[in-house]
Amino acid sequence: MPEGQVAHYNAAQLARLAGCDLRAVESPEPRAAQNDFERRLSGDRITAARAVGKHHLLEFDSGRVLHSHLRMSGRWRVLGPGRRPPRANLWLALQTDAGTAALYRCPAVRLLEPHEPLPAPIAALGPDLLDPAVDPGAATARALLAADPGRTVGEALLDRGSSRASVTRTRPRRCFLLA
Repeated sequence: MPEGQVAHYNAAQLARLAGCDLRAVESPEPRAAQNDFERRLSGDRITAARAVGKHHLLEFDSGRVLHSHLRMSGRWRVLGPGRRPPRANLWLALQTDAGTAALYRCPAVRLLEPHEPLPAPIAALGPDLLDPAVDPGAATARALLAADPGRTVGEALLDRGSSRASVTRTRPRRCFLLA
C-alpha cells in the first residue's frame, strides 16, 4: 500500500509538468467515464502538484483540481516526452510536451470544479509530518494538548486529525519525539 512518502515522491514527479499545457487527455477505463476528463481538461494547463497525506492534488489553470487517492494498488507514473503509457489498467493519461502523467488502477479519482472545497477527509487532516517546514515534535505536542484527556497517548497519536502521516509507522516515532 502506498504510504505518505510515495505521495510526496509522486507529487514531485507530477510537478515536473507544472506550467505545461495538456496536449491530450485519455481515460480508457469505463468506470472513469463519468468524470468526463477529456472534455473537462482538454487544453488546460497544469499549474501545481502536491501531496496532502496520501492524497494527490493536481491543480490546473482553470481552477479545477484533480484529486486522487491510490488506495491499495493505484499508482502514478510520469513518462518522458513522446512516450505512450501502457494501456493495461490505465485510468487516466495527461499528455504534455514535457511528458505524460499516467494514473493506473485508481478508482478514487475525481475532478473538482473551481472553488469546490476539498473533500472533508483532506480538510480534516492535521499537519504533514513529511513537510520540511513542520516540526514533528511540536506538532505531536500540540496534538496531545488538544486530545481528550481520557484517551491514551497511543490513541491520541492514531487520530488522523493530529497529523498526515501513516499512523502505523509514526506512533512509535512520535512517542520517541516526546521522550
